[in-house]
Amino acid sequence: MKKKLLLIGVVDLESYSGRKNVLPITVIKSWQPIQFGIIAAITPDDWEIDMIDEYFEPFSFRKADLVGISASSTSINRAYRIAQIFKKENIPVVIGGMHASFYPEEASQYVDIVAVGKAEGVWQNILNDFNNKALKKIYYSDPDVKVIFKPKRDIFKKYGYSIGNIISSIGCPNKCDFCNRPIFQNYKYHLRNVDEIVDEIKEIEQHYFIFNDDNFFGTTDKHIERTVELFNKMIKAKIKKRWLCHTSVNITKYPEVLKLAGEAGCVSVFVGLESFDIDELLQFSKHTNKKYVEDDYKSAIKVFHKNKMPVSGAFICGGEKETLESIVKKAHAIRNTKLDNIVYSFLTPLPKTPLFEKYFKEGKLLYTNFPEDWIYYNFFNVTFKTEHGSPEQFFDAYLKTMGIIYGHHKGLIKDDNIYRFFLAILNTRSVKNVIDFHIFQSFYNLGGYRSVFWKIMFKLRRPKITFNR
Repeated sequence: MKKKLLLIGVVDLESYSGRKNVLPITVIKSWQPIQFGIIAAITPDDWEIDMIDEYFEPFSFRKADLVGISASSTSINRAYRIAQIFKKENIPVVIGGMHASFYPEEASQYVDIVAVGKAEGVWQNILNDFNNKALKKIYYSDPDVKVIFKPKRDIFKKYGYSIGNIISSIGCPNKCDFCNRPIFQNYKYHLRNVDEIVDEIKEIEQHYFIFNDDNFFGTTDKHIERTVELFNKMIKAKIKKRWLCHTSVNITKYPEVLKLAGEAGCVSVFVGLESFDIDELLQFSKHTNKKYVEDDYKSAIKVFHKNKMPVSGAFICGGEKETLESIVKKAHAIRNTKLDNIVYSFLTPLPKTPLFEKYFKEGKLLYTNFPEDWIYYNFFNVTFKTEHGSPEQFFDAYLKTMGIIYGHHKGLIKDDNIYRFFLAILNTRSVKNVIDFHIFQSFYNLGGYRSVFWKIMFKLRRPKITFNR
């Protein structure tokens, strides 16, 4: 008889109840949890695997022999609460992921087993010790273990995910001081074999997929050459699927590569622009953006548009030199860019980053009652003291700027999403790419795409597209 493994992806909204000056994360994620697919790929056949993804269904207790939980810092409290439910039933719970890896002593107070680091370097040891009834409290992964890129996709069929998810590289060559993903990867950048990527793209069922890389194109000529090889092989294989990726703005140095990416199915790019101010970029250690900010990224955005690619641009407010006035000024500048989508968030010292350690040491962090206060570190809240205003004033200014950036437009088209739809068509001269771009956006934010207008637009491109949530 097979043993049963239950994997749980946690989303925490209940912890925000009754809190002031805090916005919960409410974005719906519809992409596949690759980390569970990797776990499934390295789990022996004598285990039956079930999964709960709280983006699709709320947790409900079910019996299992072993439970694995994945949770971000902002959802870690719910993970701990769920673990206690299984603990009462004497079912061992394993927790992994970045937060648990950064704070294993904290996590070990609430769960039975903490997996630190990559699953590939620790999961088999946990299962062996489970079979021998000799489980330890904390397991440390071998940092030099061979990375596994390909998930076992059978586990994803339960929820019928609308978009696929593929990894072509792991890690990021940049070292932004507010980002903890490179730290988790020990600052290593793992590149996957190109032929393996093409084979997996052929295998996925979805027409739309995301390259779930922190920095898809990379930053060196060698990295770029690899993506060129990938695009040429995708084109040769006549892959007609549509995809997007995350990248740095430096890829605009290679317009011919972006042209090739478009021919290989790239619909859009998500770019971390962060700020218009060079000093602020240096504060963030975002050195790759320095030369592109001279004209407020206009030239760089134009390169993407010339290659028929709508652009999602991310900006940060709330840096050390930010004032209540400069936040509002920045919001107006962002609104006036020709970006096709905007992500605007508060500077957040994520756990274990140089920024977090600096502010913690200086006593600047506003919320240090951990683990309870981890919910504040979600990019949408003021988490540290500044000499230019109170936390409440900055939070109010942030809410005001959200209205500036995403608010109604004057004239015939008031809805921001519809306005940017037509703006993107003018920018890119590609109706097909812009519709597909907004199909991707709808996966992130279903609430903004319920009108008849979007149903008609999406019907033009994908008659069989469904929103399964």
